[in-house]
Amino acid sequence: MLPLDFVRFGLVTAAGIGLFEETYDAMTLAGGALILGSTIYLAVREAQLRRQGGQAG
Repeated sequence: MLPLDFVRFGLVTAAGIGLFEETYDAMTLAGGALILGSTIYLAVREAQLRRQGGQAG
């Protein structure tokens, strides 16, 4: 269940910052944003293809 994995990712990040006072640099945050953005793009694109009757994946 992919949406739950992203919720878990956010919660673990928040726990690392709040409980362990971890800091993240700009490259780490940019990498996370890139992964999240590409996953959302793929999910939306596959849903569009499925609605059009095409083959996704």
